[in-house]
Amino acid sequence: MSGNDLPSVYWDSCVFLSWIMEEDVPNRSGLNSMVDLIDRGEVELYVSTLVRVEVLTADLDAETRWKYEGFLRRPNVHSVDVNIPVADQARSLREYYRANEPELFGKLQLGTADSIHLATALLYDVQEFHTYEKRGKRRDKDSIEGSPKTIPLSRLSGEVAGYALRICPPAPQQLMIGSDRRPNEPEEPS
Repeated sequence: MSGNDLPSVYWDSCVFLSWIMEEDVPNRSGLNSMVDLIDRGEVELYVSTLVRVEVLTADLDAETRWKYEGFLRRPNVHSVDVNIPVADQARSLREYYRANEPELFGKLQLGTADSIHLATALLYDVQEFHTYEKRGKRRDKDSIEGSPKTIPLSRLSGEVAGYALRICPPAPQQLMIGSDRRPNEPEEPS
């Protein structure tokens, strides 16, 4: 875990947007339950400051922006700067997938923003990385003609460049609240 006894998660920007814009996403109740756990201080949430750029560029009214900003001020919500260690880890992740996984991902690349989000989650040793990305739909509308498509993060779940990290939509029942084990670790034999 990330430094105390609470379960820890990382939110990709799309999770914040789904929550604050009340989007219809699969297992919306899971997202609402995770928000409740964070509100009650039962889960540590880590986010990159990059999320602020990605979320606040959305068309948000003043009330929604206030809701988002207030949520980030909670003591168990940690905004992490894109600093040198994060940048170095992000670069290493991009290099790893470019060099070591062409048979799995072909011409797909780990996107810059995704590599920053993953690097932050790995450096802060979170249990889960929450995202709502859709396979085959990621950034198609925003792609620059001729630019490479990005690796769907869900395909990296379990192991990200040799590091254990579960990547999934938010659902509190998958977190092992009050446990020192990661969700994908086996129980110790008794």
